[in-house]
Amino acid sequence: MDGGGPQKSSSYSFPFFLGCSYHIFLSFRHEDTGKTFTDHLYTALVKAGFHTFRDDHKIKRDENIEYSRLNQIIQKSNSSVIIFSKDFAFSRWCLDELEMILKCKRNFGHRILPVYYDVEPTDVRKQLGRIGEAFSMYEEKFKYEIDEERKREWRDKVKGWRDALKEVAGLAGLVLPNVNNGHESEAIKKIVKVMEDKVSRVVLKGPPPLVGIHSRAKTVDLWLQHS
Repeated sequence: MDGGGPQKSSSYSFPFFLGCSYHIFLSFRHEDTGKTFTDHLYTALVKAGFHTFRDDHKIKRDENIEYSRLNQIIQKSNSSVIIFSKDFAFSRWCLDELEMILKCKRNFGHRILPVYYDVEPTDVRKQLGRIGEAFSMYEEKFKYEIDEERKREWRDKVKGWRDALKEVAGLAGLVLPNVNNGHESEAIKKIVKVMEDKVSRVVLKGPPPLVGIHSRAKTVDLWLQHS
């Protein structure tokens, strides 16, 4: 990352006043794009003044309490950018995350921008290619489940994931290879511009005003003069 540019000033924007903690929640499979495209996108969004959340394995995947925390973070985010990569569907965590995001869209008007990194929207909608392979693996798992209740729960879980992928693929999104012949830097600029149009925000330069500070400063000043 470039550390030689001007320091980014603090920004305070409307989601904080509406109970939101983040402008944007980034959803992605870390092994696919976490250190490349998503990392550069995160930096660009922050520089543009968006308070952005990305999970860099700080939330432990195995603990229910952390899973619940992730759900709360999504609920307190104004919007999400979902980076679909070839192996996105091999992450159960990403699929659960997608369901949470869509639930927030239905219940709270949460805004979503799907970004197709190295897959096509059709692959996501119809679960083709590597996404289809992931679902074949999931379905193979419950095929040999002996416990009928667990088998039904797993089947319902997989169906929920399929429905979520079909739903999100119906939203307007960006197909990376179609943006300036696949130049990632241009695609990132495009994503930032789209989010600027989707997420209204008033950026204030510097820290928020301190209520009552002037009267207190005057008192201190008078005290110093008489010391």
